[in-house]
Amino acid sequence: MNRAFCEIDMTIRATFVTIGLLLAGAASAQEAPVPDLDTGDAAGSGTRWTVGLGAGVFPDYQGSQDYTGAPLWNVRAQNLYHPDTYAQLFGPIFTSNLLPDSNFRLGPMAQYIRKRGSVDNSKVDDMSNVDPSFMLGAILGYDFKLGEQRNLALEFLGRQDVANGNGFLGTLQATYRMPLGETWRTSLGIETSWASSDYMSSYFGVSSGDARRSGLDEYDADEGFKDLGANLALTYLITPHWDVTGIGAYRRLLSDAEDSPVTKEGSANQWYGGLLFNYHF
Repeated sequence: MNRAFCEIDMTIRATFVTIGLLLAGAASAQEAPVPDLDTGDAAGSGTRWTVGLGAGVFPDYQGSQDYTGAPLWNVRAQNLYHPDTYAQLFGPIFTSNLLPDSNFRLGPMAQYIRKRGSVDNSKVDDMSNVDPSFMLGAILGYDFKLGEQRNLALEFLGRQDVANGNGFLGTLQATYRMPLGETWRTSLGIETSWASSDYMSSYFGVSSGDARRSGLDEYDADEGFKDLGANLALTYLITPHWDVTGIGAYRRLLSDAEDSPVTKEGSANQWYGGLLFNYHF
């Protein structure tokens, strides 16, 4: 193998080792949004890789008013066998499009939601732990091509916890992506999520035992729409190979998620932020 290939291979291996260590540390955000981090540049005749690393800030549990920080990473392969096919690992969320089509999207997804255990709020901390969720599902979407590097993507993300019975989550989102001059790129997204009764009970319900231990009122959280949110990603192209991306997102908890004693102890307003340095090759 030539030297250039060896260097790329070592970079890829080191990246995945780093990601494995970060996942082992369970430093993943609670239900973090998924912004569109593709710069929109052509992948040429082969796969275009993106490797990014940075840090993020997010609530320490869903419904919390306390925030924590963690490493944030991005690994994306664009143009797997068609310019619009890709696979991406953004933090604890894997997304993809395996359909070789310029408009329709279809691919598997996976998401890891860490255990709700030790948190800053003393009452929520006294409740039983919520086991981690490993959610598997699929993405179905359609891209409206609106011009050079401009598109509107409509997507549905459906996933089910296959590890600990924490239920189903479905997210409908719309993302508009466009350039801002020659060196800036941005994406704007809105989304809403529907959660099953198992999901709502796990993250927002208060059992009789939890009520005794924490002093919170017993609460039965039913299925329904749990949040409505928006996100923004702004990217500056430093060189053809390097860029820096700032990410901001807001979610408002709704219905039984908003009314839960778990949320009343914190806030229905959930904020997320992050900064990533990305390398493309």
